[in-house]
Amino acid sequence: QPAEAQASAEAQVHARSLFAGLPLIFEPNQGQAHLDPSDARAQFVARGSRYSIFLGSEGAILSLASEVQPKTKPGKKDEAGQVRVTSIAMKLAGANPHPRMHALEPMPGKTNYFIGNDPSKWRAGVPQFARVSYEDVYPGINLVFYGNQGHLEYDFKVAPGSDPAAAEVEFGGARNLALRNGNLVIENEDGDVQLDAPRVY
Repeated sequence: QPAEAQASAEAQVHARSLFAGLPLIFEPNQGQAHLDPSDARAQFVARGSRYSIFLGSEGAILSLASEVQPKTKPGKKDEAGQVRVTSIAMKLAGANPHPRMHALEPMPGKTNYFIGNDPSKWRAGVPQFARVSYEDVYPGINLVFYGNQGHLEYDFKVAPGSDPAAAEVEFGGARNLALRNGNLVIENEDGDVQLDAPRVY
């Protein structure tokens, strides 16, 4: 049993490392994987290694999955192997509440969801895109989300004559925010998320 458990754990780590190298793919919310297609918070969805990203008119929601560690106190049930999900919301402060969102750079693949026994809930041929753009989130400023080697990145595209200081981001669901070497670290109970220091180009 211990050898089998170790082999299984090693296989999971290997699978996660392979998955982490895949490009980040954005899909329009068509009700796949039990998503509500009318939910304005999830107009597009992407999935990475142990996280999901939901893009909506107010910004992004990062959903993080972590394995529950076993309880060590006497009398407590061992919860090892169970997964806990926590969320961090990234909102655009003072932004256009109804920006036009659209997908960019269609990818050659499609995604199929055949979950459960009810064919009415299956989704086939869901298109895949490399980027999602928010138009005019602030006057003269667009926001684009995309993946870079499996990691989520975003750019504010500022038109000539526009004020880049108008772009302001708020985070909800974090235990604490801290700056480390110029990078923003969003601390939550199951680990930290780091946003690299912004670059202007």
